[in-house]
Amino acid sequence: MITGQQLCKSNIPTPDLAVRVMAYAVLIVFGMAVVYPMFWLFVTSLKTDEAVFFSPFTLPGWDNLQWRNYMRAWRSGNFGHYFGNSVFLTGSGVVLVTLLSAMAAYGISRFRFRGSRVLFYIFLAGDHEVTPLDEE
Repeated sequence: MITGQQLCKSNIPTPDLAVRVMAYAVLIVFGMAVVYPMFWLFVTSLKTDEAVFFSPFTLPGWDNLQWRNYMRAWRSGNFGHYFGNSVFLTGSGVVLVTLLSAMAAYGISRFRFRGSRVLFYIFLAGDHEVTPLDEE
Protein backbone atom coordinates (compact mmCIF):
# COMPACT_ATOMS: atom_id res chain seq x y z
CA MET A 1 0.00 0.00 0.00
CA ILE A 2 1.27 3.49 -0.88
CA THR A 3 1.39 5.94 2.00
CA GLY A 4 0.87 9.69 1.82
CA GLN A 5 4.55 10.38 2.38
CA GLN A 6 5.51 8.19 -0.55
CA LEU A 7 3.14 10.14 -2.77
CA CYS A 8 4.70 13.45 -1.70
CA LYS A 9 8.21 12.23 -2.45
CA SER A 10 8.48 12.07 -6.19
CA ASN A 11 11.37 11.44 -8.49
CA ILE A 12 10.54 14.50 -10.56
CA PRO A 13 13.41 16.97 -10.32
CA THR A 14 12.48 20.46 -9.17
CA PRO A 15 13.79 23.35 -11.24
CA ASP A 16 16.69 25.23 -9.76
CA LEU A 17 16.36 28.74 -8.39
CA ALA A 18 17.47 30.55 -11.55
CA VAL A 19 14.80 28.86 -13.66
CA ARG A 20 12.12 29.65 -11.10
CA VAL A 21 13.18 33.29 -10.85
CA MET A 22 13.10 33.66 -14.64
CA ALA A 23 9.69 32.00 -14.83
CA TYR A 24 8.28 34.37 -12.21
CA ALA A 25 9.87 37.36 -13.96
CA VAL A 26 8.21 36.40 -17.25
CA LEU A 27 4.86 35.89 -15.49
CA ILE A 28 5.13 39.28 -13.78
CA VAL A 29 5.92 41.03 -17.08
CA PHE A 30 2.98 39.41 -18.84
CA GLY A 31 0.74 40.10 -15.85
CA MET A 32 1.65 43.78 -15.93
CA ALA A 33 1.04 43.86 -19.69
CA VAL A 34 -2.52 42.73 -18.98
CA VAL A 35 -3.27 44.71 -15.81
CA TYR A 36 -1.68 48.08 -16.67
CA PRO A 37 -3.96 48.96 -19.64
CA MET A 38 -7.02 48.18 -17.52
CA PHE A 39 -5.69 50.36 -14.71
CA TRP A 40 -4.97 53.18 -17.17
CA LEU A 41 -8.47 52.86 -18.64
CA PHE A 42 -10.06 53.12 -15.19
CA VAL A 43 -7.89 56.08 -14.12
CA THR A 44 -8.58 57.93 -17.37
CA SER A 45 -12.31 57.38 -16.97
CA LEU A 46 -12.19 59.34 -13.70
CA LYS A 47 -10.63 62.46 -15.28
CA THR A 48 -12.33 65.50 -16.74
CA ASP A 49 -12.41 65.86 -20.52
CA GLU A 50 -9.80 68.64 -20.35
CA ALA A 51 -7.45 66.55 -18.18
CA VAL A 52 -7.62 63.63 -20.58
CA PHE A 53 -6.43 65.74 -23.50
CA PHE A 54 -4.14 68.31 -21.88
CA SER A 55 -2.41 66.20 -19.20
CA PRO A 56 -2.92 62.56 -20.17
CA PHE A 57 -0.02 61.18 -18.10
CA THR A 58 -1.04 62.59 -14.72
CA LEU A 59 -3.19 60.88 -12.12
CA PRO A 60 -6.38 62.66 -11.05
CA GLY A 61 -6.39 64.10 -7.55
CA TRP A 62 -8.57 62.50 -4.89
CA ASP A 63 -10.67 65.65 -4.67
CA ASN A 64 -11.17 65.79 -8.44
CA LEU A 65 -12.44 62.29 -9.28
CA GLN A 66 -15.22 62.47 -11.87
CA TRP A 67 -17.56 59.63 -10.89
CA ARG A 68 -20.35 61.35 -12.80
CA ASN A 69 -18.61 60.29 -16.03
CA TYR A 70 -20.14 56.85 -15.50
CA MET A 71 -23.64 58.26 -15.01
CA ARG A 72 -23.20 60.46 -18.09
CA ALA A 73 -22.04 57.48 -20.19
CA TRP A 74 -24.94 55.35 -18.90
CA ARG A 75 -27.54 57.96 -19.88
CA SER A 76 -26.15 59.48 -23.07
CA GLY A 77 -24.90 56.20 -24.52
CA ASN A 78 -28.19 54.34 -23.84
CA PHE A 79 -26.09 51.81 -21.96
CA GLY A 80 -29.01 50.40 -19.94
CA HIS A 81 -30.81 49.28 -23.09
CA TYR A 82 -27.71 47.64 -24.53
CA PHE A 83 -26.90 45.99 -21.20
CA GLY A 84 -30.40 44.54 -21.03
CA ASN A 85 -30.07 43.18 -24.57
CA SER A 86 -26.75 41.57 -23.67
CA VAL A 87 -28.18 39.93 -20.55
CA PHE A 88 -31.17 38.59 -22.49
CA LEU A 89 -29.11 37.24 -25.39
CA THR A 90 -26.45 35.71 -23.14
CA GLY A 91 -29.00 34.11 -20.82
CA SER A 92 -31.08 32.64 -23.64
CA GLY A 93 -27.92 31.43 -25.39
CA VAL A 94 -26.69 29.65 -22.26
CA VAL A 95 -30.07 27.96 -21.73
CA LEU A 96 -30.32 26.90 -25.38
CA VAL A 97 -26.75 25.55 -25.54
CA THR A 98 -27.21 23.67 -22.26
CA LEU A 99 -30.42 22.00 -23.47
CA LEU A 100 -29.02 21.10 -26.88
CA SER A 101 -25.75 19.84 -25.38
CA ALA A 102 -27.61 17.64 -22.91
CA MET A 103 -29.71 16.13 -25.69
CA ALA A 104 -26.64 15.56 -27.89
CA ALA A 105 -24.71 14.02 -25.00
CA TYR A 106 -27.57 11.62 -24.27
CA GLY A 107 -27.81 10.56 -27.91
CA ILE A 108 -24.07 10.05 -28.31
CA SER A 109 -23.70 8.13 -25.04
CA ARG A 110 -26.73 5.81 -25.39
CA PHE A 111 -27.05 5.02 -29.06
CA ARG A 112 -24.43 3.29 -31.20
CA PHE A 113 -24.26 4.21 -34.86
CA ARG A 114 -21.60 4.44 -37.51
CA GLY A 115 -19.24 7.29 -36.58
CA SER A 116 -20.49 7.63 -33.01
CA ARG A 117 -17.00 7.17 -31.55
CA VAL A 118 -15.55 9.74 -33.96
CA LEU A 119 -18.33 12.16 -33.06
CA PHE A 120 -17.72 11.48 -29.37
CA TYR A 121 -14.02 12.31 -29.73
CA ILE A 122 -14.78 15.47 -31.70
CA PHE A 123 -17.02 16.68 -28.87
CA LEU A 124 -14.43 15.58 -26.34
CA ALA A 125 -11.72 17.56 -28.14
CA GLY A 126 -13.49 20.77 -27.25
CA ASP A 127 -13.63 23.65 -29.67
CA HIS A 128 -16.62 22.74 -31.82
CA GLU A 129 -18.33 26.10 -31.90
CA VAL A 130 -20.23 26.90 -35.07
CA THR A 131 -19.15 30.28 -36.43
CA PRO A 132 -21.85 32.18 -38.31
CA LEU A 133 -20.88 33.33 -41.78
CA ASP A 134 -21.56 36.85 -42.97
CA GLU A 135 -23.95 36.91 -45.93
CA GLU A 136 -22.60 39.88 -47.85
